[in-house]
Amino acid sequence: MLSRALDLREERPRVDSHVLRWVHAHLVRSPAQEGESPDEVPVLEMVESRTDLDQPLEECAPGPALLMPEALEVLVLESRPLREGVEFAKDLHDAGVNVAVITDGAAGAFVAGATLGLSGADTVLLDGSVVNRTGTFPLAALCRAAGKPFYAACETFKIDTTRSAKDWRPPPEQDPREVLEGLPARNPYFDLTPAALVAGLVTERGVYKPELIRQAFAR
Repeated sequence: MLSRALDLREERPRVDSHVLRWVHAHLVRSPAQEGESPDEVPVLEMVESRTDLDQPLEECAPGPALLMPEALEVLVLESRPLREGVEFAKDLHDAGVNVAVITDGAAGAFVAGATLGLSGADTVLLDGSVVNRTGTFPLAALCRAAGKPFYAACETFKIDTTRSAKDWRPPPEQDPREVLEGLPARNPYFDLTPAALVAGLVTERGVYKPELIRQAFAR
């Protein structure tokens, strides 16, 4: 079901097949039955990574959502203002995953029933911090407040071995008219999620704890 071929002819990257398999595995397993810890199971997720559009399928990353194991459902945050989460939800739906889209502000209403939170990553820094679409940091903080693990998923080519969180500077904000017209608005595209809020990084090589990134990938 999840291993079917994904169409590369579209103008946007599709979610990684290894991430789809990981989501599916965490959604259908029962930690109570298998004796697993909550850190090893399902998710709350947010926005699809949009960098490196010319990369092959196996190098495209996902965005933020909530995994609801009791309902076997993934709740995907729409990710305003461009609603990129809707595209991720379509990928999951097309792959046979039970999915529903929620507004960004509704995550707090569902996090108590989630097993974990998940987002993509535009960049993972050497200390395990995650740079991704704005809203990732609040989602990770929400998961921490609710006692739920938060994971980020990306290919290893997005790990920046030259910078840590202290070196990151936010890029310029984007057109405020994407948010609304007629009133002043702010429109940052990226935020930084501290490594302390990240339980693990899901990659094509496996899941890494943030503190192991430096050891595993530093040159």
